[in-house]
Amino acid sequence: MKDPIKGRRYCYTVVDADHQDPKKHGGFMPSMIIEGETGHYPMQGGDHQWAVPWIWGKTVKAASAACERFNADRLGVSKEVAAEIKDSTF
Repeated sequence: MKDPIKGRRYCYTVVDADHQDPKKHGGFMPSMIIEGETGHYPMQGGDHQWAVPWIWGKTVKAASAACERFNADRLGVSKEVAAEIKDSTF
């Protein structure tokens, strides 16, 4: 299995909120972003017929807040570090 992270910092954020349809799945899904890598990995739930996206909030604000909590609580990534990671993906 390919390891896309390869020891780099990563976090979750809401990307392309304008292109997500909250009515289709009930909210907004996060994407994983990896330090120094252009683009993002939407958390779509897999590539099988039963896959459904991860939904972390019914609004962009709620989903973004969930990303911040997950980053801090589970990954130990502060808002400032998440911003650095995000800046490095452009």
